[in-house]
Amino acid sequence: MPFLEYSKKNTFMHKSHPITKIMFLLTFLIIAGLYWDFRYLLPFLLISIILYVAVKAPKSWIKYIVSILLISIPTSGWITLFQTNPSLYKVYPPEFVSQKIFTCDLPLLGTAGLTYGSLLWLCGFVIKWAITLLVVSIFTYTTSPVEIAHLFAQIKSLVPLSYVFMVAMRFVPALQRILGEVISIQSLRGWSSPGRNVSKYPEMLKPIMQPFVSRTFLQVEEVSIAAQMRGFGSGKVTMVRANKLTFAEIIILLIFTSTLILAFAGLLLYNIGLL
Repeated sequence: MPFLEYSKKNTFMHKSHPITKIMFLLTFLIIAGLYWDFRYLLPFLLISIILYVAVKAPKSWIKYIVSILLISIPTSGWITLFQTNPSLYKVYPPEFVSQKIFTCDLPLLGTAGLTYGSLLWLCGFVIKWAITLLVVSIFTYTTSPVEIAHLFAQIKSLVPLSYVFMVAMRFVPALQRILGEVISIQSLRGWSSPGRNVSKYPEMLKPIMQPFVSRTFLQVEEVSIAAQMRGFGSGKVTMVRANKLTFAEIIILLIFTSTLILAFAGLLLYNIGLL
């Protein structure tokens, strides 16, 4: 199954109101974006993992999540080396965050290396990314683009945005299918991956990228026409079915809202979540 594609299942998240799912997504993304302390991020990571299993999200998506985390290592590792200044940390004691594992002075760039503080920063960075990827996966897997379109359709000015969102949610899985098809076809013609030999990538990827790019432009046109056929810009959009918040979902929304308020208050007043 393509990464980040909706699938109809009979789970509590699939059956939830789209507002509940949007609030879940925003709560976790905002906290993951603002907080750096792993002690506060770990509970959200644990909840994300439990929900990922509970909604029966594809196990195959884990490899994509891990791959994205691994791809971010060069950037995050480089930034980590320059988090050695104790003044960057507001909560942890300076004598703790300044303890050196190894450091060196670089011309123009300043002091680089690893300290306890920079390791805390790296730990927070990895957990933030993991939470973000997990909750986005949960949201896209359990939320139909039609649900979002119906939700936006209740506000006349947001109707065009609903179809843009639908196209965006359908476009990523469509591109993954196209790439898979191109690789399969070219493999039958004798193409093989260059593996770890980076020097051969430009030459070996050419048979893949040329048909992939041409199919991508065609896919853009097809998706755009499909959106127009479904009423984009044709006037008032009517709801297919009524979807009201249940009492339990109202309680959940209040919990999410309270969590965000407390998170902002703790961050601004007491530096909770900072390093």
